Formats: sequence, structure tokens, C-alpha cells
Amino acid sequence: MRGMEANEVRQEDNKEIIKMNIKQFIEATRQYLFQLAAAQPALATIPVRKER
Repeated sequence: MRGMEANEVRQEDNKEIIKMNIKQFIEATRQYLFQLAAAQPALATIPVRKER
């Protein structure tokens, strides 16, 4: 019985670690992508119709 309880506790700990790793990965990815977006030059404006 103790072995089963220990396995369950270990599995719960592993699940929490995995959740934390995923959250950290998502946050790091978000920051990286925002830095890339900020580094991009602004798009040029194109007139809709020609001036006469």
C-alpha cells in the first residue's frame, strides 16, 4: 500500500512540475515573440487613391 501511495504522490508532483514547465515555456515564448514584434519596422502606408 505504501508503494502505491508513494507512486501517486510522485505522479502528482510530476504533474505539477510539468504544468510549471509548460507555463514557463509559454511565458518565455510570449516574451520572445513580443520582442520580435517590437523589433519589426512599422509598415509603410500606401495611399488608397492617386493624388491629382
